Amino acid sequence: GQELVKVPLLFALVEHGTSRAGDPQLHTHAVCFNLGLRPNDGWGALKTNQMFELKMAFGALYRCQLAHLLQKELSYPVEKSGAFFEIKGVDREIIEFFSTRRAQII
Repeated sequence: GQELVKVPLLFALVEHGTSRAGDPQLHTHAVCFNLGLRPNDGWGALKTNQMFELKMAFGALYRCQLAHLLQKELSYPVEKSGAFFEIKGVDREIIEFFSTRRAQII
């Protein structure tokens, strides 16, 4: 009784400039609405299992694009740091000072 159809996705994006601890941390929250506009049949619920399974890959793509735009649009040189990136030339002491959320998690 189910018919699967491809539909455009609708997201709400909220950009934040700080972490939960108040440290500088540019990031974007993305909420995907659980509705899809069918081509000829109104609205329907999304099957989001695969999206949930790929959330880490989506995060990696977001970080790659953010690093690219920081370099291209703002001329900030960046370097890979594990699964993340850092702006080149920022002293380790400054990074650790503004990493209180990471310290809380650890």
